[in-house]
Amino acid sequence: MSTKVFVSYAREDLAYKNKILSQLLVLENQGLLSTWSDAKVEPGLQWQEELTRELRSAGIVLLLITANFLNSEFILNTEIAELLELHRKSGLRIIPVLCRPCTWEAVAWLRPLDIWPETLTPLWKQETDDPEQQLSDLAREIARIVGLPMGPQPSLDDAGRRASELAGHVAGVTDGPDGRWRFRNGTPLSLRFGRDRR
Repeated sequence: MSTKVFVSYAREDLAYKNKILSQLLVLENQGLLSTWSDAKVEPGLQWQEELTRELRSAGIVLLLITANFLNSEFILNTEIAELLELHRKSGLRIIPVLCRPCTWEAVAWLRPLDIWPETLTPLWKQETDDPEQQLSDLAREIARIVGLPMGPQPSLDDAGRRASELAGHVAGVTDGPDGRWRFRNGTPLSLRFGRDRR
């Protein structure tokens, strides 16, 4: 059974939640985890009971930290008390994600938790910021937590260098001074396709 990631956020921060869920959906579509937020509460259900049930069955909880989140009476009085108790009793993994600049350091229950990202730099310093790389890194971190080995994403320079090294090892082929591929003995490499192929 895949790990459930519960996303807790303030209603005013819906856009941030959607961006984070977009990255996690890649992992969800691969069957590596499932996600839950209050957007999945179906009409007619007792939403508060549903929220509590989903929170209790989660393996990871993401807290989208903004001033809106830290000022939400419902979140502070209902969700936080429940999840801190689950954290204490069952080891529920809580990941506070610093989305916007705010005075989170003044919040006693939040200080002992490991804030993400480690740099403590808000993902959206300005409303117009687009932190796709950081959100992708967050998804990788969650994948690692649920047991999927995820290395750092290689840069284009690394990928090009690896391709060149690989090509140099295949059949003793090297890049000649004239830009043509040659065997190590200097003979030009000739590739034939179609009817000329022998």
